[in-house]
Amino acid sequence: MKNLYETIRRDMRNFVKNGHKVEAGQLKVLLSDIQRSPTKDYSDEAVIRVIQSTLKKLNEAVDKGIILPDFDVNVRLYKKYLPESVPESEIREFLDTIDFSELKNYKIAIGMVKRHFKDKIVDMKLVSRIVEEYK
Repeated sequence: MKNLYETIRRDMRNFVKNGHKVEAGQLKVLLSDIQRSPTKDYSDEAVIRVIQSTLKKLNEAVDKGIILPDFDVNVRLYKKYLPESVPESEIREFLDTIDFSELKNYKIAIGMVKRHFKDKIVDMKLVSRIVEEYK
C-alpha cells in the first residue's frame, strides 16, 4: 500500500492529465510544502501535519477577511487526505470514564484525550469546550 505522500503525487498527476488545473496546482503547492520540510519526512504523520497546518493558515486568512480564490475547492481537496476526525460522542464517552475529582486541573483531561486519540484527528477546541462542561 502506498503512503499518503505517494497518493497525493498520483492524484496530482491525474488532475494534470485530466485538465483540472486548480486541483493540480493546489496539490503541487501542497507537495512543495511537504518537500520543504527540513527533515524530509514523508511519513503519513508528517504529511498530515503539513495538511493540517495548511488548512489552519487558509482558515486564518479567511477569518482576517482575506478573499482566497478557490477556498472551498482547496479545503475540500486537502480534507480528503486527512483521517476522519473523532466524533463528539466518542470524545464525551471517553471523558465520562475520567474521575475529574482526582485531577489537579481540567487541562489534564485535555492531555488525556490527546493521548487516548493520538492516532486520530481530534478537534481540540471541541475537547476544551466539552471539558469546560465538567467543571
